[in-house]
Amino acid sequence: MADIFHVQTDRGLSSSGLQTISDIQLDFHPWKSGAAVTDRMNMDVTMLEEVPKEQRTRAAGASPARSFTTKQMGDACEMLIAAELTLAGIPALKVPDNWPHYDVIAQPPDGPAQRISVKSRTFSRGPAYVGYQEPDQFDWLAIVVLAPESSSVRTVYLVPREEAGRVARRDKPTSRTANERYFRIDQLEGLFARYRDNFALRPAGVAPGSASAGDAGLETCRLRLHSRRSKAGAMHRSERA
Repeated sequence: MADIFHVQTDRGLSSSGLQTISDIQLDFHPWKSGAAVTDRMNMDVTMLEEVPKEQRTRAAGASPARSFTTKQMGDACEMLIAAELTLAGIPALKVPDNWPHYDVIAQPPDGPAQRISVKSRTFSRGPAYVGYQEPDQFDWLAIVVLAPESSSVRTVYLVPREEAGRVARRDKPTSRTANERYFRIDQLEGLFARYRDNFALRPAGVAPGSASAGDAGLETCRLRLHSRRSKAGAMHRSERA
């Protein structure tokens, strides 16, 4: 996916394209020979030292390692968006890897095809961002946010390109990052609540509290997950007693 992420806690890349510690965790293979592992660790530590201190701190506090790679996570979220759109009555499919500008193409029954750029992140508080490049050509920005505790708990926003550009952060026109448009992950709900689960691709989003609006956001999902775990633990203790 065409991507820009200032402090990237999930895909393992900084804004300069350097690897962070989360990428080292994904790439480390204990079955390699001792010499190969030592060489790889030395290379990764050298690259890590080039990443700004603030970014290293955020990477070190990233979500726990999972059983899938960041590439698999990105592909899965693209397929998720295509599936949800299709089930909502808008047939969609994931375009081939490295397709320029967008990741999913959708065909509404009463309008032209819609290009969707998909971004996926794990929820994190603080200076962690998700965004896109201004020259990218797409009609909708889809952001999939996974809960740190479970990848099955997620929040999806489908935002019109114009609205995303209107509220996005941006750097000075004279800076090297002038084309970047980005949002803090922990502020997405405040920015795009009405576009949560907007699989019908409504330009104005969905009304709060409506059935199509879905769950009440990532924080509510996390509370529900905690409640389920608590109940499961109580049942287990009761059975043992």
